[in-house]
Amino acid sequence: ALATRAGALALRGNVTGSGHIALQAKATVVVGGDVTVRTEGASTITVTSTADSVLMAPASAALRTGSGEIRITAAKDARPGALVSSGLATVTAKGTALIQGDLKRAGGNTDIVANDVDIRAKVASTGGVLRIAPLQSVPMVVGGKDPGGAGVHLSTKELALLQDGFKQIVIGSSLTGQVVEFRGTDAALVFRDPLVVNASGKGGSVRVAGTLSGDSLTLLNAGAATTLDGAKITMQRNV
Repeated sequence: ALATRAGALALRGNVTGSGHIALQAKATVVVGGDVTVRTEGASTITVTSTADSVLMAPASAALRTGSGEIRITAAKDARPGALVSSGLATVTAKGTALIQGDLKRAGGNTDIVANDVDIRAKVASTGGVLRIAPLQSVPMVVGGKDPGGAGVHLSTKELALLQDGFKQIVIGSSLTGQVVEFRGTDAALVFRDPLVVNASGKGGSVRVAGTLSGDSLTLLNAGAATTLDGAKITMQRNV
């Protein structure tokens, strides 16, 4: 483990181990350009900022292990680089999870859990599950204009960056009061992989307006209600 109690942690050179690797700081953790943190087998890699952000150089920084989990946790924002493992990779942020470079998941499951998500690069993992969920019980809105305020908004441009080949794409959570809205009135919302919508916690709700299309759709039991408002849902397989 490598930790600082009060200051920032900046990695400018490679870190290599044969067991679990944990990097932690109270302030910002920076993994610089062309820096690789590497271990092997089922060993895990965790990178944590307890009071600030975790920022990896999106084009060239990498966390690499065999089948072990990779976990990035930030009290503010998280910007991952490559997360190379056949195991689960989780990016958790109380602020924004910024996807700005190739995550290089190659079949591993990926969880993005944050109170705001900003996707600016292609996200792919053939055969893996992609889960996008809020950290706290804030609304999730897919499509339409950004409603502003607290909540996770995924634009149609961001949806287009989710590449074909995921086993499932899961939107939402089982948090109490979870609201998930699909706003396909101005522009159709297209998911190329099986879509699972989760608002199954107490008081949760799902609303679909306009056009939603894709491979297949599974609505987990909404805690309170599911509303179809002028919805046109077209799936190649099951609904």
